[in-house]
Amino acid sequence: MKLSVKERLILFSILPNETNFKTYQTLKAMRNILSLGDEEREAINFREGEVPGTVIWDNEKAETKNLIITAEGLRIIKEALDKLEKASKLTADTAELYARFLGVEAEVVERK
Repeated sequence: MKLSVKERLILFSILPNETNFKTYQTLKAMRNILSLGDEEREAINFREGEVPGTVIWDNEKAETKNLIITAEGLRIIKEALDKLEKASKLTADTAELYARFLGVEAEVVERK
């Protein structure tokens, strides 16, 4: 699955922190897959933003990566996104990922 740096960071941030041991093993692998390596960080000038707790990078230099996500990993991602949706906590970014991972198309409302 092709994912941008931004999408990878968002997915990384919504993965559950508490789980059972079996799921923990999958989460550990998922975090490894989604994370940015040192070379990639350097290539895109990944750095802390001016606002504490934020990060920025040179998006023009960032490449979309084709990542292999297991069926179990996909299930965990879908559950995390569905949990946000049910709690009405989707942001514009997570809503895009929700639509993509859960196959939901946004309803287009035509202005009159």
